[in-house]
Amino acid sequence: MAETTAVHDTIRTTRVLRAAPEAVFGAWADPDTHRHWQPAPEGMRYEYDRHDFTEGGVEHCALMQGDQVFARFVNRYIAIETNRRIIFSVRAELPDGSVASVSQHTIEVTPEGEGSRLVCTEQVAWTGGVSRRSGHEAGWATLLDRLVAWLDGPDAAPADRDG
Repeated sequence: MAETTAVHDTIRTTRVLRAAPEAVFGAWADPDTHRHWQPAPEGMRYEYDRHDFTEGGVEHCALMQGDQVFARFVNRYIAIETNRRIIFSVRAELPDGSVASVSQHTIEVTPEGEGSRLVCTEQVAWTGGVSRRSGHEAGWATLLDRLVAWLDGPDAAPADRDG
């Protein structure tokens, strides 16, 4: 088995929403709401096994394509400040159980005007020796565009964004 070096990177994505910080935080905290706006890649779906949105709590989910597991994720909530910040780790595993990546995510919500500023930072290590940055950036963009549409309604434009 050939050794590969882990590739590290930091990805930061920002959105300004019309929704209040309480609504933005709630969209992450409530498992039913979160499942409605969290996008899966075309032809795939997420299946949740467990959701414990408390400090130290764990969430398990699988990304499914038909009846096949494409990837499994174990999320552990490290720090939660209601209506302000969520910090959690994510372990992404391939179907054979090998680790694809490990990351820490910081979701920060601050009031901005009558709405909110949402800053999402992912600090990731990909274990396969290859950067998957472009895929993660595209994933964040889609995820946050869906969140904006969910919270701000059909008139929301995803144009209020910074990197």
